Amino acid sequence: MNPVEFCKLYKIIDYTINEDQSIDVDGDVWISNVGIQQLPVSFNKVTGSFYISENGLTTLKGSPKWVGGNFSCFNNRLKTLQYSPIYIGSHFNCRNNSIKSIFGGPREVVGNFYCDDSLSDDILIKMDGYIIPNYENYIKMISRYRIISDMNNKNNE
Repeated sequence: MNPVEFCKLYKIIDYTINEDQSIDVDGDVWISNVGIQQLPVSFNKVTGSFYISENGLTTLKGSPKWVGGNFSCFNNRLKTLQYSPIYIGSHFNCRNNSIKSIFGGPREVVGNFYCDDSLSDDILIKMDGYIIPNYENYIKMISRYRIISDMNNKNNE
């Protein structure tokens, strides 16, 4: 499916097709509960929110690199956060998937990061229903923890 057909099908009105065939959207994108397993097109920038929940997605490939609002991919079959947006201007919701680690996920989430207990990161801060209120500091903390653990393991060998 080409980007123009996709935008017509999902009633995406204010969009631009880039040279690489990725789509920029001025506004929100709603592609929830339509039964897709993978996005058939690629997005670049979405100024509003991006909703792809309740689909059976197995990958986030094709997701926008930049989202100005919320990014919601809950109730899918995701095992990894690879291909997540780099920047999310509000909340990130990946609840009810089979994700084991937040690595490969977004670099910056301005709002809250909503996850569930499928995550197996060693020092996951779980509070208020599995919300990580400061995602950026959390990522730094986990990275530091893993570096220190690796150094300790090498020293004990």
